[in-house]
Amino acid sequence: MLYIRLATESDFPRIDELFEQARAFMAANGNKTQWTNGFPNAELLRPAMQEDNAFVCVDGEEVVGVYCLATTEKAYDNLKGGQWQSNQPFVVIHRMATVSGKGVGTFIINHVMKDHPYVRIDTHADNKPMLGLLSKLGFKYCGTVFYDRVGGGERVALDYLRT
Repeated sequence: MLYIRLATESDFPRIDELFEQARAFMAANGNKTQWTNGFPNAELLRPAMQEDNAFVCVDGEEVVGVYCLATTEKAYDNLKGGQWQSNQPFVVIHRMATVSGKGVGTFIINHVMKDHPYVRIDTHADNKPMLGLLSKLGFKYCGTVFYDRVGGGERVALDYLRT
C-alpha cells in the first residue's frame, strides 16, 4: 500500500537511484535535456527537508517516489504566453521522480491535489509522459517559464485549481 512521509537523509541513496532512473526514462522517451549532468540529486533536497517540504512515497518498505513542495517559485512571476488560473496561494511540485509502471506519479499528484486546492507545476516540453499525466489529472496549460540555473531552461507551466 502506497503512503507519503517526510524524506530523511537515510533515504538519500534511494532518492539518488530514483533520480538516475528518471533521467534514463526521460532520455529514453525523447526528453534528453531536462535533467542532465547529475541534476537533480538528493543533496538538493536539504533546504526543502529543513522546512518539512521534501517527501517520499513508500510501497511497503521500499521508497518508490520522491518530490518536494514549495509555496513560492520566482520563475512563475514571469509567465509567458498565458496566465495562471488564479492568484490565490499555491503549492508547487518540484523534483518528482518515481519508479515506472506502478501508478506512483498519479498517487503523489492526487495526494497533493487532495491536500491543496491550488497546485502549480512545470516540466520540459519534451517530457511527454509527465505532460500526459498532468492533463489526465486535470492540470491546465498556462504558458511557459524560464529557469536560468543548472538543469534549467524553458518549461511548460501548468496548474490545477480545485472547483
